[in-house]
Amino acid sequence: MRTSNGSLSYKKKLLMVTPDAEVWLVHGKKVRDEHIEFVEGGHGYVYDWMPKNTVYIDDALHENEYTAVIIHELYERELMKKGVPYSKAHKRANLVELRGRRKPSTQAKTLVRHAMKPFFCGKCKQWHSYQDKDKLYEKHMKYNHNN
Repeated sequence: MRTSNGSLSYKKKLLMVTPDAEVWLVHGKKVRDEHIEFVEGGHGYVYDWMPKNTVYIDDALHENEYTAVIIHELYERELMKKGVPYSKAHKRANLVELRGRRKPSTQAKTLVRHAMKPFFCGKCKQWHSYQDKDKLYEKHMKYNHNN
């Protein structure tokens, strides 16, 4: 199936939606037919042919691998969005992915951490990312932080 702009339609199934990205299971072979460098997964901060708000997961992976690769791609994407170069972001994402593979019970928490919506703090009247939550707890402990 081709889209109106002539490129192949890669998307197979929407796996999840984060506040700023959609994670799609894609027909990996179709993607590689046009973009040979695509392996397992990717996002728009690595591949200029992908929209910035999209993460692709290759359907050639076993279903049990999806979570680990999604964690890797979302974390890498977060870092690159903040200006971290690909080589550093990829190494750090590999460590996060490896930690999850070694201890699968942590994968769900890690995935939520990298996909969670920012939250609004009623005490300081500001938006914060999920990654700041531990620091904010200490900062606002005396205020009985509501998040």
